[in-house]
Amino acid sequence: MQKIIFDIGEHRHVRLKIHAAQDAPFRIKSASWELLRGNTLEASGECEIDEHIIDAYIEAPPGKTSYILRVTYEINDEVLVEQLELAVV
Repeated sequence: MQKIIFDIGEHRHVRLKIHAAQDAPFRIKSASWELLRGNTLEASGECEIDEHIIDAYIEAPPGKTSYILRVTYEINDEVLVEQLELAVV
């Protein structure tokens, strides 16, 4: 799992570039994000989509701890999920 480090109080864009197998054409229909600490939802929002890049604008929660950033997106008839570790230091 990829790890992203935020400082307390930061507001940043987290961008995911999506690739298709064998460069097949595709379109990202929608995308959203959730920030989880254990089973607790800390924050959530909609993502901006630019071609094949998903952009989530995240504000670091107060407190030094680790979270899971869960990005859910829809391509054609599939719903896909990417998870990243977000550490606030």
